[in-house]
Amino acid sequence: MFWKLILFLPLLIIGCSKAEQKTISSYPQYSKFVHDMQSNNISEKYINQHIGKLVINEDVLYKITHPAEARSWQWYRNLLITNKKIQLGHTFIKNHMEALNFAENTYHVPKSVIVSILGIESEYGRFKGNYSVAQAIATIGFGYERRSAFFLDELKTLLELSTSGKIDIDTLNGSYAGAFGMGQFMPDSYRDYAVGYHKETADLINSFDDNIVSVANYLHLKGQWNNEESAREIHSIGPAPKGILKKDAQSAWYASESDTFNEFMHNQDPAPHATGLLVMRESKDKISYWLTFHNFNAIKSYNNSDYYALVVSLLSKEFA
Repeated sequence: MFWKLILFLPLLIIGCSKAEQKTISSYPQYSKFVHDMQSNNISEKYINQHIGKLVINEDVLYKITHPAEARSWQWYRNLLITNKKIQLGHTFIKNHMEALNFAENTYHVPKSVIVSILGIESEYGRFKGNYSVAQAIATIGFGYERRSAFFLDELKTLLELSTSGKIDIDTLNGSYAGAFGMGQFMPDSYRDYAVGYHKETADLINSFDDNIVSVANYLHLKGQWNNEESAREIHSIGPAPKGILKKDAQSAWYASESDTFNEFMHNQDPAPHATGLLVMRESKDKISYWLTFHNFNAIKSYNNSDYYALVVSLLSKEFA
């Protein structure tokens, strides 16, 4: 779930003639992948049929190397926190209050946070992605060396989910990085954290309620959500630590054990449970300072981005 936000950007199409298109099976590491998967009782024939014949998607490779998080904080925040999203979120809460209350009571994750994540990930199911999940994951796994290990593991899980009948690998669509459903789960996250609302199998494509409880279960188990806050802006502060934000940087993160953080916190109001300091460039001449707490990191378990976690924190205040 760490790959969805670029769905909202204008589509950049990088064309190739069919003669130029490279199939997944043409990569040298494909043979080893097939061999390794056979030890999981998935046949070479099955893998060739559903994966090997796919072609590399150049648009996917472009997007994975140009994430939305690389843009400025102002751009990112304005993209994801809009009046339309807030209005849709209030309507969503009204229409799904029963499942949201169940998720909050069962997993102890506020409904405001669940709704914020579903709004950011897919605008409440309106933008779930139109990329073939199998093609996207295979493209990155075989075609982008820096992230190869992670995505080949996801491809392995996708094949296992397919052979067990939990997903249709040939028709499943999602984001450019292979996340699917309203909550944009990667295959491993679907396997480990997706739960049905009063039913055994979770349907993250069509069921709003299943997505609600699955997001809550993810934050509960993976994020270890607790009853603390996530982020708090500091409006009155002493002198900022020297060099805390480089000239062209958008944000800087300091863990609680750093000397810089401890020196900074020494002059602040008591916040014994703070885990870090987030510094954001709001404009050319303005910088904002945020104390972060455990649940900030819980949100980052969903998408490992300071931008993302802060946007979820801010948007959730609209629904609290």
